[in-house]
Amino acid sequence: MPANALWDSGSTLSLITKKLARSLHLKGKIIFLSIDTVGSQQSFESTQYTIPVQDVAGEIVDIVVVEVEKNSSQINQIDKSVIDRFFPG
Repeated sequence: MPANALWDSGSTLSLITKKLARSLHLKGKIIFLSIDTVGSQQSFESTQYTIPVQDVAGEIVDIVVVEVEKNSSQINQIDKSVIDRFFPG
């Protein structure tokens, strides 16, 4: 089944939505996960999968992914003036 993916070489964790994992009929192992996000920390039971993906060159690479309900959350408004102090001009 074709699916879009974001290749982020700076990421420390690869995620897959529960909906996509179910539609791909993936089999995985139960893990306990703690994720720090912008503005919060979440700890929960999840499932870890190893899935083969094909890159644009046609090479197959195994990727370890962790299941989440959704891959984004509401970001609270921040005070931009705090950031401006670090990046003047």
